[in-house]
Parts: sequence; structure tokens; C-alpha cells
Amino acid sequence: DIASQTTAKSVVVTKNLGLSSYGQALNAIVRPENKGTLDNYSGKQTAKPEERGDLAKYLAKPVDDVTAGPTPRPTNTPNVIQQQYNQQINDLLKNGNAYEEIQTLEKQRDFFIKQVNEEAALQDSLAFAEKNKDNLGQKGSTLRKPIDDNLGTLKSQYSEYQSDIKNAQQNATAVGLKPDEYTKIYQERINSIDQTLSKIPELKKTP
Repeated sequence: DIASQTTAKSVVVTKNLGLSSYGQALNAIVRPENKGTLDNYSGKQTAKPEERGDLAKYLAKPVDDVTAGPTPRPTNTPNVIQQQYNQQINDLLKNGNAYEEIQTLEKQRDFFIKQVNEEAALQDSLAFAEKNKDNLGQKGSTLRKPIDDNLGTLKSQYSEYQSDIKNAQQNATAVGLKPDEYTKIYQERINSIDQTLSKIPELKKTP
């Protein structure tokens, strides 16, 4: 019927909205003025989310969300992905019988919000690794531990992303995406890690 067709179309539109917002966030992440900075001696992020230009609206902490039922989801949130998804979910709530579709959209919403933060952190780690590539392995260097720790984290993430791809069918379903959409996100991260580690003289192989 018309109502179910409208609901299905809304789910597709919102998923595309999520993919589009994620793509826009990726573009914002790589702009120099939005980049974070890891402290040389602690390896910790020194930039606050609100200090990262137009990336801030993607990194902003979401407001507490309603998790079920007919209650409208909050749209007065600083997180643009949460706001866009919740607006669409609220539109579907007006149909009164779209709860399964709404659950799918909520999974997508939470996934994309999390992925933007993970991608931003990854790119900061990669930049830190490349900046300090010549200091890796230098005995007695005060930079040694944060550099080594960061490298260890990148290698661990590399393995995790490979595992995520191997289980793409199950993982994608859990977050309301198609396997190829899910795989693309993690394969691009693997490629980024490969590219950065290949520039480090101390390393002869990827993880």
C-alpha cells in the first residue's frame, strides 16, 4: 500500500542521508584547519571537538536519545547526524506502524555517529605516526613510548578492520547497511593504514 511504500522509501532516503553525511564528515576530517593534534609526549588528543571547524557538528556529543516507542526523538542536538536521522524517524512515527523501519534507522544513526569519531581518531593517529616516522625506535627518546603505543594501536586496528570485513554480512545487517557499504568503510581504513606505514623507514611490512 501507499503507506508501506512511503516508509520503505524513507528508509532508503535516510540511509543515503547517513552515507552522505558520513562522506561530508570524511571531507571535513582531512581539511587541515579541522585536524586534531596528538601531544608528542602523551599521545593524547589536544584539540577539543568544538575547536575543529565544520567537523565539530559531526563530532559533537549526541543528546540522550529515546530508544523505543512512539515518543518523538530529540532534534535539538548539536550532532548533525543525530538531528537528521531523528527528524526522519519522527516523520515515520506519524505513520504509526513503521517501528521495524525506525529500528533500522536508529541502528544506522548510531553507527554513523560512532564511525565519524573513529575515523577522526584514526586520521589523527596516522598523522602522528607519519610526523614521527623518523623517531621510531630511537633509544632514549622521550617520544619513544607514545610513538610505539600509537603504532601498536594502528596495527591492532588493522587486524580488527580485517576481521570486520570477514564478517561483513553479519556486521552490516546489525547496523542496517548492505555488506558492500559496510566493507567500503573498513577497507578504506585498511588502505589508509597501509599507506602510512609504508612511509615509516623502520617498518618493512604492513601489519
